[in-house]
Amino acid sequence: MKIKGVEAWVWIAVEPYLKCFLGFYVSWRRNSLSAYLFLRELRRKYGRKPIYTDNAYWYPLACKWLRLELYIFDNGWKEFIERMNQYLKDRMGCFDNLSPYFKEDCKREHVNN
Repeated sequence: MKIKGVEAWVWIAVEPYLKCFLGFYVSWRRNSLSAYLFLRELRRKYGRKPIYTDNAYWYPLACKWLRLELYIFDNGWKEFIERMNQYLKDRMGCFDNLSPYFKEDCKREHVNN
């Protein structure tokens, strides 16, 4: 997504069996520190649970810092996650037309809200 013309990343956590979103985080970078901040919040809310993710390089270090078990999901789960990501993108696309991201005083906290 873009906030005031600057690319931002939306991190999401999904519970696949309930098919629901557990949380999201907006960051300016896609790296281990951003993954850590996102996963730390999830750990605070839900406790120490195993993390299933794709093979992105930023997750192993973030999980190590948080002492979380990390598993790489197979292609079947990857398709499900991509569908959930597309659903979120579609919803954000509809919302984007109504959101004042272009205003000078728009902050990342506003986007989170």
